[in-house]
Amino acid sequence: MKSYAWIILIVVYLASLTAAISLYKAPPLMPVLMQEFNLTLSSVGALMSLFSLAGVLLALPAAVMFQRWGAKTTMLIAIGAVGLGSTLGALSPSASTLMLSRAIEGLGMGVLAVASPTALASWFPPDKRGAALGIWSTWMPMGSILMSLLAPRLEAMLGWASVWWAGAPFAAGVFVSFSVLFFMPENANEASDSETFHFGEALRNRDLMLVSLAMCCFTSVFLAYNTYLPTFLNLERGFTLTQASMIASLAMMTNIFSGPLGGELSDRIGTRKWVAVIGLLVLAGLTQLIFRASNGAIPVLGLLMGVCTGPIGAAYIAAVSEATARPQMIGLNMAVLTVGGNLGTFIGPLVFGVAVQATSWVAAAFLLLLACLFSALAGWATRVR
Repeated sequence: MKSYAWIILIVVYLASLTAAISLYKAPPLMPVLMQEFNLTLSSVGALMSLFSLAGVLLALPAAVMFQRWGAKTTMLIAIGAVGLGSTLGALSPSASTLMLSRAIEGLGMGVLAVASPTALASWFPPDKRGAALGIWSTWMPMGSILMSLLAPRLEAMLGWASVWWAGAPFAAGVFVSFSVLFFMPENANEASDSETFHFGEALRNRDLMLVSLAMCCFTSVFLAYNTYLPTFLNLERGFTLTQASMIASLAMMTNIFSGPLGGELSDRIGTRKWVAVIGLLVLAGLTQLIFRASNGAIPVLGLLMGVCTGPIGAAYIAAVSEATARPQMIGLNMAVLTVGGNLGTFIGPLVFGVAVQATSWVAAAFLLLLACLFSALAGWATRVR
């Protein structure tokens, strides 16, 4: 059964990837979508924020679904929602319909972000959990990389809707694979009805709330950067959409490797805190350089961003399972972390887009610096190892 845990990691990873692909198909095409649907720079950010808002609203209910219906049923519903949203988006005749489709996809992501790490925690022991969750945490950057490489090319050949159509069959294939291969281990901790919905216990958990706040601040930076960098490079620096998406994807390419390595490092040195805080301080400095740098330096800075962001996310995710002494609370704790993370991804693109439109790219980047410092402060204040 130990070896099958890695099969579970693969199918859970693919399930999460359906949501990441849906989330990140918009940023490479934002200039196209702005023209197609007559959107402003600030309003086009809602394509990302609405996706995340749905995740905020469904994260805690996702923990309830997980307990009542089990991991398999819950995650199949979520994968189905992603596929449905992709199909609706491809058929959108107006901006409002496209926004609705993003919300439906976001509902799927909100559930998967809670259920996936909770399911993995049942398969991997604590001393291996950091590495496993570090690998899983690359689902977001992997989705971003795939869309950065594929979305501009598909749009150039077949139009923007083809990018949305591509997500639907992928979700369908993952749905079938997941239904066949996934199951929970026999020794999985099952909460009794009296133990299931201790929301008050989770909300009173000081360390859990601090980790959730830290994740909120971190993801606000992460999503603002990933959402708008292709647009910045296209509109301000004259790169084509394909070139801009390729450069923006460099951070995610590095993140693919730095996330698992950061999780493994936090296991080996026995601390999540230092891994996250040091990464955030480096990230704070990089946010002040990226919109000032020369065209040649931006790819280098992007690679450095990927080096530090991967371990931050992996460390915070691994810390959640250690913020409680009761295994039955891990799912609910993960839901609280997801609320924080999705709240950050809702706020980040929305606020940053408004700030850029009201001031400038360089001035708006100061908000990213503040968010990094707040995240580092909240992470440092936790008593998680």
